[in-house]
Amino acid sequence: MAKETILTSTVATVTVTLDITVGSWGPGCKLEQVYSQAIESAEGKVRRLMGGEARKIHSVKVVAIATSTERQ
Repeated sequence: MAKETILTSTVATVTVTLDITVGSWGPGCKLEQVYSQAIESAEGKVRRLMGGEARKIHSVKVVAIATSTERQ
């Protein structure tokens, strides 16, 4: 008797972590604005790059903000 063959279809979901540098803000911007706009900009870049492939973007967080000061 021949062994039965079972055909399957498999899909994988992979989580990828990206570091994306976004934006530039002037001295009058508050940190709340920087955080919210940085997240929006990063999500927009990922969606544009991935097209319809990026089904869900989650766990987005700002991990670093660098500032420089000028003496006037």
